[in-house]
Amino acid sequence: VDFSNRTSATVDINDWVDQQSNGLLEKFFTDDIPDDTAMILLSLILDFWQSPFEPHYTRIENFDISSDHQITVHMMTQEGLMKYGKFEDEGFEIVSKPLNKLEYQAYSHLFHFVLSFFKHLQNTRFTFVIVLPLEKWSLNGATELLNGNKVLSEYVKNLKETTVSLRLPKFTLKNTLDLVPTLKSIGVVDLFDPVKSDLSGITPNHNLYVNKFIQTNVFKLNESGIEATTVTSPIFVPISAIIPEVDFHVTHPFICFIYDQQLTMPIMAAKVMNPVLQL
Repeated sequence: VDFSNRTSATVDINDWVDQQSNGLLEKFFTDDIPDDTAMILLSLILDFWQSPFEPHYTRIENFDISSDHQITVHMMTQEGLMKYGKFEDEGFEIVSKPLNKLEYQAYSHLFHFVLSFFKHLQNTRFTFVIVLPLEKWSLNGATELLNGNKVLSEYVKNLKETTVSLRLPKFTLKNTLDLVPTLKSIGVVDLFDPVKSDLSGITPNHNLYVNKFIQTNVFKLNESGIEATTVTSPIFVPISAIIPEVDFHVTHPFICFIYDQQLTMPIMAAKVMNPVLQL
């Protein structure tokens, strides 16, 4: 990418993001790249289920947004062994479903553009965690996992392998965050200081600092996985072959996470009030 032509560079980067996300992010940059830009780091993360949902079992079902508002959604269905826990004092139950991970990374520096592809990790490091209130429309206990008053890892480590009948709606969420205030609030300040910034670990140019840190999240969940762009070949057990111990039917608002079991922390979170809306 030639940063001397800001408009062309913006188009090139937006085109790359659009292609790699299969159209989920059509415009990462809505305006031209700033004139003083010397480096841009981009990353795109795609997740796939270890055991995909079978589209044949997806049905139109009701989802209760509130006591007087009901909508219809595409409800995916799967039965099998999953990590499960019920926490009555906190007012929620949890299911954890393993993911595989694909990661694309792009690195732009001055007038050069390098694209690297990271291998598909066949492991259970990453999981999709669903937190469902025991009482419909009462997200108070679950929301404390979002604001930090409760630590998600304390609940995840207590989940037990259980035969679960899982019903989960398909949905898409999107938001854009300016992470500079958040990073500064937790002590990351030198990175944004033209005098104190030290990026020698990633570039020989010692005159660089970060002036923007923008994160755009597109959270699309379907039978293949999260932000899935290709169709995998599912291996599944017919629904009639398993007698589930627990029914985990996500038919009212819930909270979900992509959880890193190695770091024991979530790397993405969402509160889903209406699966049909794109936010």
